[in-house]
Amino acid sequence: MKILRLKVKTPQNIDLNSWEITHYISRFASYHYKSEVINELKGHIINGKKANNIFILSNSFRIDSPYKLLDNIHINETNIYSLLNMGKALPIFPNALLFKLNFSFTVLNFIYDHNPKLKKECKRKAYFLTHYKSFLTDNFIDFSREFCDKHFVGLKKVKFNSARKNIEKELRNYNALNKVFNVDLSKLNINDIESHAEKFKSKFAYLQRPVVGIIDNDNDTINILQVNTIQRNKLAKAFFQLTDLHKTNPFDFNIDSFGIIIKKILYREKEKLENESLERDIALKDQQIIKLKIQNMASAMKVLSRITDNNDLPANRRELLDGHLFNILQEIDSGLVDKATIISRGKSIEIKEIDILA
Repeated sequence: MKILRLKVKTPQNIDLNSWEITHYISRFASYHYKSEVINELKGHIINGKKANNIFILSNSFRIDSPYKLLDNIHINETNIYSLLNMGKALPIFPNALLFKLNFSFTVLNFIYDHNPKLKKECKRKAYFLTHYKSFLTDNFIDFSREFCDKHFVGLKKVKFNSARKNIEKELRNYNALNKVFNVDLSKLNINDIESHAEKFKSKFAYLQRPVVGIIDNDNDTINILQVNTIQRNKLAKAFFQLTDLHKTNPFDFNIDSFGIIIKKILYREKEKLENESLERDIALKDQQIIKLKIQNMASAMKVLSRITDNNDLPANRRELLDGHLFNILQEIDSGLVDKATIISRGKSIEIKEIDILA
């Protein structure tokens, strides 16, 4: 895969601190990754994946963990523990399976933490894997009450009452959501769709490295988006790395990268330069510089041309749930592109040149 080296310069009219540069690079890397996630998610929606099977974890993935068990997560196999251990699975729309998985993970961890005998007999993961499948039942509420009453034995009265109160609260939530779990999502109105999607948008914006997944009901599996990037795998199609930094006031630095957000940034920058070249009072020397920059960006965009934008849905699906959700994802993606070029104090970077590396 070819890599693009973006030669970037900071604005001349502001004196940036070193921490502002490092903060910007960190943000840019986050926007780059998020854009790849959104693009892949749009592709899944185009291919007919159900919206209520999409979720986001409550925590970012850690950059110092390899997460080798995130490939081909099967709901009935051991790597489901690795996923839930990363964070709570928060669906865009209520999902019964995810509710049960989250509930079982919380309850079983609580029981393990408060039972010294269990800690001597087995590992936390082994205890979870022994019992969690029992919660994935149609008789979820009754089973959960019986299981908790049986395994809360030995807790101090105050701790027992507090735990039992929290369990009942969660079971009431499940009961309230039970009507929504099987609702035809295509019949939801725009306000309902946006209300649910707003929680996803907020969490996605807040987390620096969000983990997004989709349940495949046909195969009882969970697919994690951009898993190769999370695992720092060489198979990852997206790439982002700071390769050089010089303090010359303004700063000059190089970013080796490849990805959908780079394509969109270059498209915007090329369009600006083309409009600038049409101005009548521009000097001939400046026109030549702009022309070379336009040609440079055009060459880079040609390399990026094989990246799919997934920029539209079939016409017969634009008015349904998928269409509304798709538009929300487009809005998120557009915001990422806007933020990616702002370095600090509302000022933008300048892309001086782009090298195409082998």
